[in-house]
Formats: sequence, structure tokens, C-alpha cells
Amino acid sequence: MVIDRCTVTTIDEKTFQICEEGFVNAYLLVGGDSALLVDTGNGSGNISAVVGTLTEHPVRVIATHGHADHLGGAGWFDEVLIHEADLAPVYRRSPGAFASRVAAKMFGVAYHHTKKPHKARFTPISLPF
Repeated sequence: MVIDRCTVTTIDEKTFQICEEGFVNAYLLVGGDSALLVDTGNGSGNISAVVGTLTEHPVRVIATHGHADHLGGAGWFDEVLIHEADLAPVYRRSPGAFASRVAAKMFGVAYHHTKKPHKARFTPISLPF
């Protein structure tokens, strides 16, 4: 199924791969009363709207690391959990359109920047939880 520049692949009834523009993957894990989105894509589409078609549960968001192709869609969410070591790069180099455009060019696809409604709050985490 394709929704807002994202191809959604059902891995099982509670696990979804969300592939944005054909080269950036995020994963949605749906639990009994909440869901976890791992990464937010490059920001070319509204990944929050895509997630909303897959679950009605409240969604927590976690980023694997601070690169633009993993945080470009962060602005669709109020809060994104990220390892404390990636906080400095997040603020130093914005996960914006430029880096995502460069990545898209490397994969030979067109990049379309989507304006986000706000800037996410990045909450540091450290391991173990």
C-alpha cells in the first residue's frame, strides 16, 4: 500500500515497514495499547499521517541515530527519543531538506520536502533503560 510517498509493507499484523521515497525505512511496532515508531524517515511525506492509518494507539517515537534520513520527519511528532550521544549532532545539523535531498539524489529518486507543523522535542535516553 502506498500512502503519501510511503510504501507500507506489513511484516505481520503488528509490525510494519514504512519505506519513504523508496530508500528510507522506518518501522512501526504495535502493542496492546501503544505503538513504537522507530525512525521518522527523511521528511518528504507526512509519516505521522501514515502511522495514523496503521494504528489508533498512542505512538512513541525513537530514533536509531541523528542522521537526516532517520529524523527528517521528526517535526510531525511532539517528542522523539534519541540516544544522548546524538543530541549534539541533531541540533548542529538540522535533519532538514538539504541532507535528505542529497541522500535521495544518491539513490536516484526525486525528493519533495514537506513542511512540518512544528519542531520536535528531542528527549535524551541512555542505555540500559
